[in-house]
Amino acid sequence: MDDLKPRQSLDEQVGDAALSSDLKDSEGYIAQVDTEHHGNLKLARDGHTVLVPQPSDDTRDPLNWSPVKKHVIRFIVSFAAFLPDYGSAVGAVTLNPQATPFTRFILLSCEVVIATATAAWSAAATTFESFMAARILNGFFSTVAQGGGLMFIFDMFFFHERARKIYIWAAFIILSPASMPPAYINSPYSAFQQRVMQDGTFLYWDFESQDPVYANAGSDAGIVHKLIFYPMSIHKAGVRLVDQWIDHPNVTAVLFAHLPGQDAGSSLAEIIYRDQSPSGRLPYTVAKNESDYGELLMPVTADNASNYYTSANFTEGVYIDYRRFDAFNITPRYEFGFGLSYTTFEYSGLHLALTSAGANAPVLPPPGPVTEGRQASLWDSIAVVSEDVENSGAVAASAIPQL
Repeated sequence: MDDLKPRQSLDEQVGDAALSSDLKDSEGYIAQVDTEHHGNLKLARDGHTVLVPQPSDDTRDPLNWSPVKKHVIRFIVSFAAFLPDYGSAVGAVTLNPQATPFTRFILLSCEVVIATATAAWSAAATTFESFMAARILNGFFSTVAQGGGLMFIFDMFFFHERARKIYIWAAFIILSPASMPPAYINSPYSAFQQRVMQDGTFLYWDFESQDPVYANAGSDAGIVHKLIFYPMSIHKAGVRLVDQWIDHPNVTAVLFAHLPGQDAGSSLAEIIYRDQSPSGRLPYTVAKNESDYGELLMPVTADNASNYYTSANFTEGVYIDYRRFDAFNITPRYEFGFGLSYTTFEYSGLHLALTSAGANAPVLPPPGPVTEGRQASLWDSIAVVSEDVENSGAVAASAIPQL
């Protein structure tokens, strides 16, 4: 059976208990002291909270400084924490111990000056090496306020006050990455809204009926039926199958915009309004069916024992992307390198010449240093291809020939 005896209240169990509501006006609650027996202990202004640590009688003791002075210094230390925190771990263990022989004030002052100078250096740097050197030094020296802020707080504030002061100081560190405004983002909606205001037309939109997007674009089919003669824009990183709706009469064009970044809206509007002619080319093949990609959907990785790990030797044949479609006579929806323009181009004078390195190049790359992007020999120039390209249409545009 459950215990049915009446339970004692908290006040009955612990005679000196206090409700948290009774302490709401106290910044910190440490102990209730009988004023008749507290001896020489110094108390807070409420008359019952013991000050920890006990301040001395010296007016130069940071614990005895005026509240204004304490909070000004705390603000300076917190604001200094806004500086970039790159390399903070190294700077903290290296520089903060120097506060003992040189005092905290001298340490903080010198490091803030150096951090400001290195920040100006990074802004004026003209080379990557110079910029990186400035950023490393800036992170190293700007860490004093982040790693040493607690030292100042412990010196100036009593134990019961420190929790709130530490939270305020830490808030400056947390908020520092978001203190500056982000880079502008020009969305498609805002870009088209500006254009219709200029030409006096109307913009219709629907943000309420967005559907999840999958590889076969099944959700787009429903959207296409609601469109009235309008181009489709696809923002996606990889291949996108479009055969479920590409032949619908409402679809007049398709833009594979991929991930265009902060100028997504303006770039899209300029193409739709024919201010710019598209010049992009597909870097992959768009198949009609997912099965057309075959083993490309499940690639085989190289084994660890290979001398060319993690490169593949293609023992099954080089059937990458369009090569598979050619080898198996598969007709794609859009071939590798496909791309339309508002104009036409004429190509002539194709010329190919092997370099000395290309004429004697082995099938597999020779052993050599491994740099960023695989073996260095993979970037050797083995041939030079040249061609004459002429814009034969009436619209200014750019062409990107592909091999």
